[in-house]
Amino acid sequence: MPIVLVHGNPETDAIWDDLRQHLGRDDVVALSPPGFGAPVPAGFGATSDDYVAWL
Repeated sequence: MPIVLVHGNPETDAIWDDLRQHLGRDDVVALSPPGFGAPVPAGFGATSDDYVAWL
């Protein structure tokens, strides 16, 4: 079963680099939501509903 990591505000997915290396697994996914390390797609309103839909 994969591990999914989502960082908080105002971090990027780089915050998980040490943990990912420590875990030593290939199935760890570190997400970076739009505007926090990932580009903001056209039409993305950055509301809580938009982020829920993105996840």
